[in-house]
Amino acid sequence: MPTFAANFGFYAVGDFDVALFAWASKFPGETGSLPYACDGRGVGRTGYCSRLFDGDVEQLERIVDPSRYAAVANRADRRLVLDVPVLPLYQTLKVYAFRSSLRGIRANPFWSVTWNAENWWLAE
Repeated sequence: MPTFAANFGFYAVGDFDVALFAWASKFPGETGSLPYACDGRGVGRTGYCSRLFDGDVEQLERIVDPSRYAAVANRADRRLVLDVPVLPLYQTLKVYAFRSSLRGIRANPFWSVTWNAENWWLAE
């Protein structure tokens, strides 16, 4: 029978069969915010832990070359696809509304709207 839990106490001890909840992440290279990354004790928030996946994620924190970053991020994604540590049911969309004279804005599902503000400019 479904049971409502007001906090995550059940989660810490693994006292559940299935749980529906949401998490937030700033960007994929932030190991601590990923629900499927190891927490230092060899256990991820979902009970999943992969040394190879965590190695890829740790590399993402140091890579500045966009093409190299994409290659490592895609490799990490392939590792997750094979293991299926979580089943994402949905993801909310971010809405960007701005004047047409403001240029250079690029949507990013992980960072805030201002993540690339240094590249914005006003059209004349």
